[in-house]
Amino acid sequence: MFTRILFPTDFSSHAQKTLECFLGLKEIGVEEIILITVIDDRGVEYPVAQDMAVEVEKKLEEIRLKVEREGFNVRAVIRKGSPYLEILKAAAEEEVTMIALGSHGKSPLEEVLLGSVSERVVREAGVPVLIVRYRLLEGEEGVALERFSENTFRKILYPTDFSPCSENTLKYIEELKAAGAEEVVVVHTIDERHITRESLEDVRIGRRHSLERIKEELERWGYKVKVSLSTGVPLASILDIAEEEDVSIIVLGSHGKGLVKEMLLGSVSENVVRMARRPVLVIHERDVGGL
Repeated sequence: MFTRILFPTDFSSHAQKTLECFLGLKEIGVEEIILITVIDDRGVEYPVAQDMAVEVEKKLEEIRLKVEREGFNVRAVIRKGSPYLEILKAAAEEEVTMIALGSHGKSPLEEVLLGSVSERVVREAGVPVLIVRYRLLEGEEGVALERFSENTFRKILYPTDFSPCSENTLKYIEELKAAGAEEVVVVHTIDERHITRESLEDVRIGRRHSLERIKEELERWGYKVKVSLSTGVPLASILDIAEEEDVSIIVLGSHGKGLVKEMLLGSVSENVVRMARRPVLVIHERDVGGL
């Protein structure tokens, strides 16, 4: 499933902690980690750019050796140019099976992991993207993130709209059993804005049946399963349940009708990635079938 991971880094303490969170991925068959740093040298004079490259190469080699000691095959890549474009190009050229992104940096290369860069990578990547937005854990001195690093996939929150993409995302969740996943919370939120009051009860009955079908399938795979059916705002529901259930990760399909289309193709999706206090694994519709 995830055999080769691309990990962009800016050498910040946040990026280092995020990398620790991803080292547990060896259990799901990760064989190689490709470290990448992008030097945005656009508009930078040659001597300064050259000095940056030397320092980056030194720091990247230190990280490479550290990850190698964890039992991974590791390669280090330095690229120059637009950070998000170079990350996407490297992912395609290296034929990685996942991009693992931290989300907060405090170094001269902070653009690699901040704001629109990480969000554009999530939106445009051709492979699944695992992202931890560390800045939302600040003030906790890393305690929460370190807990996730012990077992990132222990308890999964799986929002679904029952579309083919959402259904196929279950294939990834099935595979995550090998990474120590034990529980799945399946959530569906009926958005009242798109349902008439007269048809609401019929819709609720139909979707409850769909949730029970998913629950039975997950239980066959050995998961402990809880389902949640509510009416309201999808974004708020997802974030609230993630906290209430203390999930270790949110796994989302990235294209579909209803909930997931709104969540991942519009403002709701960007807000889930931006606001969640849990790692988020985004599975694009075009990824499905590539297991």
